[in-house]
Amino acid sequence: MLNSENPSIRKQPAKTIIDFLHWYRTDQTINTFELVDNTDNTPFDSTRFYAVNFTETEKYLGALKATGFVSEKYRDHWRAYFKTCTQALRKNPANDGPPEGFEYDFIMLSQDYEDDLKDLDQAKVLIQFVFEKRAYIKIRFPHGNILTYELSRTGNRWEIDRIFR
Repeated sequence: MLNSENPSIRKQPAKTIIDFLHWYRTDQTINTFELVDNTDNTPFDSTRFYAVNFTETEKYLGALKATGFVSEKYRDHWRAYFKTCTQALRKNPANDGPPEGFEYDFIMLSQDYEDDLKDLDQAKVLIQFVFEKRAYIKIRFPHGNILTYELSRTGNRWEIDRIFR
């Protein structure tokens, strides 16, 4: 059931997503965190392998938290993901090419997303379900990427809990 006290609440979940993506488009410092150690071995050292840098992943997640757009559930998802990546990197040591699990953008879930961010204002909401404190929104970006967002509401504020295909 939709919140009858504030009819504009229906627009807020989608607005949260678009505002988050506008932030992401303009503040690319989020992509400066070195989430994986040993990715820039100069000169190349064949004895050093990729490893998740948990100090940097927490800084990354802290920077996302500071935006006010993502929930603790969202950050916990990525903490679990980074632990899974650690296990995979230990099982299959590598030091060449993109580190396994880190070969795409974690917000746009793609390698090729710059044009979608550039033309963000052309994105279309395909589906929007809002149920009191939960929302599910599917967005088609102008260059073909389609993502679904799960959000939760605390008070009148919506936060992103999950982004998926």
